[in-house]
Amino acid sequence: MSRRLLLPVLALASLATAHFSLSVPKPLGDSDSKQGTGPCGGYTPSSSSPAVDFHVDGDAVGMENGHPQTNWLFRATLDQTASGGWTQVFPVVMQTGYGSFCEPQIAVPSNFTGQKGIVAVVAHSPDGLLYAVSHGQTHSPPEKEKNLD
Repeated sequence: MSRRLLLPVLALASLATAHFSLSVPKPLGDSDSKQGTGPCGGYTPSSSSPAVDFHVDGDAVGMENGHPQTNWLFRATLDQTASGGWTQVFPVVMQTGYGSFCEPQIAVPSNFTGQKGIVAVVAHSPDGLLYAVSHGQTHSPPEKEKNLD
């Protein structure tokens, strides 16, 4: 097989074996073999897990999808072990087609402000339910600059 034909075939093969990757915010871990283990894709968050900034009024959540169709569920909890207290924070969204997907304004409840929490993405795809999480430190959005004119 010529090199020109081989590269597209290899690219399609890698998509066919991938589940999904949480690209934004940074995930707690990323392992295709563990993604079917809920609630955190086979990872165990704790209060000492590294936390990324997440604005309660809305922050971007982005994924790379390796399935032809996926329903995305966005949820969050203040439970540092992620064993309960989940709140759905955005309506379920269907993605049709492989590739990148981003929701630019996923908001969490205002009572999360100033606390560490878990932001999770659950994918319902042909492989079943798949999980990925990010450990976040929640913040209010910065105050808008005042016009001094």
